[in-house]
Amino acid sequence: MKAKVLQNLFPDTASRKMDLSRCSDRELQVFELLGAGRSTREIGEHLKLSPKTVETYRENLKKKLRLQDGAALLRAATLWAESGSLGKETGAAGD
Repeated sequence: MKAKVLQNLFPDTASRKMDLSRCSDRELQVFELLGAGRSTREIGEHLKLSPKTVETYRENLKKKLRLQDGAALLRAATLWAESGSLGKETGAAGD
């Protein structure tokens, strides 16, 4: 199932794992929290960051994952969280 989710998220990318490996630990934390349904403000409070800094991480994620907009980022993060893969493969900290 995980492979199918990733194929739908990144159809034009040969290596799904490599894309996430380009992300920093903090970007992965933001990605995971987005997938958990947290807002930018909530992510900032949780990680002790300003909302502007969280927005910067979101922009970096969109570029690194080759996603066109915030909706695509949110969809990718949600699908990733539902697949249960982020914490297992990246070691990203959970709530």
